[in-house]
Amino acid sequence: MRQKKKDIALLTETHIKEPDTFKTEGFLLIRSVAAQRDPKGKLIQTCTGVSLLIAPHMVAMIQDIRPLG
Repeated sequence: MRQKKKDIALLTETHIKEPDTFKTEGFLLIRSVAAQRDPKGKLIQTCTGVSLLIAPHMVAMIQDIRPLG
């Protein structure tokens, strides 16, 4: 993203099972998915998930993002 000077990237079909948000090297990564569990408590893959990767200089401009799950 730095080389191409992109501010936000959307990643589709991430195949993650739980939503989370974290920072790495200043970039904010938001992973969204509908987290559902079976009766035994095991996570069920109900969809493929979507992630947003946001450049450090754009993080301050984000007002509100609410991942599914």
